[in-house]
Amino acid sequence: MSQSTPSQKALTHFENPARVSPTSWDNTRSLQRAAPTAVQFLDYVLERLPFRVEVIQTDNGAEFQSAFHWHVLDKRIAHTYIKPASPHLNGKVERSHRIDAEEFYRMLAGVVMDDTGVLNEKLREWEDYYNYHRPHGALDGQTPYERLKQKTQARM
Repeated sequence: MSQSTPSQKALTHFENPARVSPTSWDNTRSLQRAAPTAVQFLDYVLERLPFRVEVIQTDNGAEFQSAFHWHVLDKRIAHTYIKPASPHLNGKVERSHRIDAEEFYRMLAGVVMDDTGVLNEKLREWEDYYNYHRPHGALDGQTPYERLKQKTQARM
């Protein structure tokens, strides 16, 4: 283990009504590498979510430009950008980042693993806890999985 480095960047998926949250880490050493990483993360999210994504909203970061944008459209998903310098328009994602900082990263006590695979494993454990076991105040104490089940069953 070593100290956290600035070459690591968190990518958080785009919120959904049930607040199911797949998260992943990857090393991003340059903007050229950021776009393929965002594309890989999108594929990871789409594979993990138990429903079809219709729209993705992102900020205007370089990682969400050309390659990412066209990849989203190729998946037949609409892609919208928030207005520049308006993080409040991505409030659920910003809240998710705060919860990650308060609950997940605090467990690491400022130490990050050198091995991205190990860190991704820890994040998958966190993702499982967050989605299936952690009650959410915004969901009236339900877990995201419970809310998703409830919404799915209500439509039948």
